Amino acid sequence: PCGTGRLLPELARAGYRAVGADVALEMMRRGLALRASRSPLVQADAQRLPFQSACFDAVVSVRFLFHLGPEERRRSLAEMRRVSKDGLVVGEVRTRGTLKHLGRWLRSRVGLSARYRPAQNRAELTAELMAAGLELVALRPVSRLFSDKAFFLARPAQRRRGMPAEVGRV
Repeated sequence: PCGTGRLLPELARAGYRAVGADVALEMMRRGLALRASRSPLVQADAQRLPFQSACFDAVVSVRFLFHLGPEERRRSLAEMRRVSKDGLVVGEVRTRGTLKHLGRWLRSRVGLSARYRPAQNRAELTAELMAAGLELVALRPVSRLFSDKAFFLARPAQRRRGMPAEVGRV
């Protein structure tokens, strides 16, 4: 999901041809008003992307997946894998063990935060990616202390001997 498309100009300057997709038409309208990007924008649900299989070199998802429940995340990740030529997915998750995570948790406990978004540890993220047919390649925190966010790199899971072919299919 691209929101206002603020990363699209950076990708274009780096020589990539990018397409932004978001379910929120209003966010894309804001991006167009700001002239944030000249890249194409498509209104789309991440769980049912309107793109052909293997039509992108990679899929980048920032500030999105942690807004979804586990099943929505799995379906969205599987769709991202489907539309990526090599199944390469770069995403962002919330992690535990940081001051930011502790602060979010405490604010939710005393009623100062309307919603607490659960964080994932490496094992939970790995399991979720496997359920979407992906395997974790790298997980890098933004800051080990002050940010509860981390970026991950995932690729299609390798079929193991004895694993049914339908594992990871949507």
